[in-house]
Amino acid sequence: MHIGERIRKLRRERDLTQDYMAEKMGVSVAYISKIETGRSDPDTELLRRFATALNVSVRDFFEDELKSSGVQETQEASDAYRTIALGSIPFLGRIAADASGKDSFDDDVSPMATIPYFKTRNQRDLFAIELATQSMLFGDTPILPGDICVFDKSKTPQVGDVVAVEMKTKERLVKIFFHDDGDTIEFRSSNKYVAQQHVTLRKDRIASIAVLVAKFLIGDEQKREYGLTK
Repeated sequence: MHIGERIRKLRRERDLTQDYMAEKMGVSVAYISKIETGRSDPDTELLRRFATALNVSVRDFFEDELKSSGVQETQEASDAYRTIALGSIPFLGRIAADASGKDSFDDDVSPMATIPYFKTRNQRDLFAIELATQSMLFGDTPILPGDICVFDKSKTPQVGDVVAVEMKTKERLVKIFFHDDGDTIEFRSSNKYVAQQHVTLRKDRIASIAVLVAKFLIGDEQKREYGLTK
């Protein structure tokens, strides 16, 4: 059972609607639905909001994993990703888009660098990238400089999804999935805060497309600990 299913189960047990949750948490109903159906994973701040709205602790969202791992100590919501994370995913580096919409990728990190992340059934399909500039919207919130973004290669992108595209040349870019016409895919490179740019790529140039499922911030000390900075 993924975390969205647990949230939905807890919500239904309390006879609460998605509309109520959205109003209580200050997000859209569509975003609540995306999390409950596994299309997105909540970041640390949203986990706290869900816990408050449902009158539970963050620990309750991870009860199965905690039981199976033998972890018994109380987990604080503010340390959700650090203390509840029972697995890890690769960290590929930092990426930034310039005014022309071209992405520059800084992969000057240890090839073995990983960050902690709670285990999911798609663990092997996940990876993380740090965005160096304000870029796009994820749900109802902007992706800000320094955000660690988690992408899932197993998910099928939908219009409006933030995606990480890997080219067959190994070049990577982070864009908004916009339109698939069969032979090519069109991406947007910005949101309402920035002048929009459009990029069209032939599918035979693309190695993979991964969908953004979560974002969160970690401190400089943790970055050094995880080997994300040199």
